[in-house]
Amino acid sequence: MNMITVAQVKSYCGITASTYDADIAIYIPVAEAAIKSITRNRYTMRVSGTTTAGSTTIPIYSLYGWGWSRGHEGDCKLWDTQFRIDDVTEYVENGASVTGTGVPAGAYVTDVYDIDSSGAWSPNIELSSAATASGSVTLTLGLPISLMPVVAKGVFWLVGNKTTSAINAGWSSRSMGPLSVTLGGNQAIDNKYGMPVWFVSAFPRYHGGH
Repeated sequence: MNMITVAQVKSYCGITASTYDADIAIYIPVAEAAIKSITRNRYTMRVSGTTTAGSTTIPIYSLYGWGWSRGHEGDCKLWDTQFRIDDVTEYVENGASVTGTGVPAGAYVTDVYDIDSSGAWSPNIELSSAATASGSVTLTLGLPISLMPVVAKGVFWLVGNKTTSAINAGWSSRSMGPLSVTLGGNQAIDNKYGMPVWFVSAFPRYHGGH
């Protein structure tokens, strides 16, 4: 699942012409890979719940994650695990994009609850758009929409820097006699991720990612 579409990049950046569509499509996965590396979050958390057509409320009963287990011969193996949610707010972010059966395109989480109005334990999420079908579903939670403008600008920054010349990221300030030159934050490139400092600093860091 892509974090952002070509249409969304154009919308957030105020682009109406189709001139850059091909380049935007090329650089979307580049920006997404950088984001996953920066945050240490794959943004592919899957939540199981029940949708009701016409309702924005989705009761959820489990989530899927990945973990490591040590086999009989001492080798580490990746396994898929499903576990009950004790604190849904610990794992589900407000604004997280949502995709899955019965969920309209562009939907996102507007609120997250651990208990219902009576005070009983009943984890559920509220969507920005009502479900279009009823049934048990597994939903994928992606990047929060609050970060979409940053992603879009990062993608278009990559498009704008499409060149055969190397980016000069080896220095941030130079002095010669009484003259001193310092690159502004919008120009400085992070040497680890190859993206602008403003882009790298915009994203949260996770401990391996929920």
